[in-house]
Amino acid sequence: MEHEKFHSQSAKLDDDAFTQWIDEIKDSIGEDYVDMMTEFGEQEALITALEAFKETTENRVQGYESLINNAIKKDWQSYEDQMTGDQHKRNRDIIQEIVENTQKFLKDNKKKFENWAEEDDNED
Repeated sequence: MEHEKFHSQSAKLDDDAFTQWIDEIKDSIGEDYVDMMTEFGEQEALITALEAFKETTENRVQGYESLINNAIKKDWQSYEDQMTGDQHKRNRDIIQEIVENTQKFLKDNKKKFENWAEEDDNED
């Protein structure tokens, strides 16, 4: 619709007035607008350009989504690896503590066990 207005207005003007009108549009709206209106003279060309733009934009969005998803996956894997490593270290520390406490218990109570063993042997 905008394109039709642009071309109907331009058809009404003579060469000097048209040049002045184009210069005013370039100053107020920008040269990109004028380029778009003159390059896309037909609706089909405009639709093709818009579809190409849409496809390019969708591909870029998919690329960004892929980057974001990969970063999330990598971050989660890193967090999971760290948590698993910390848990394994904690488990090893607990086992080490159990071994040390068992050895201490055996050392501290060795005499009691020997006495009980002798009592059992004497009863037989």
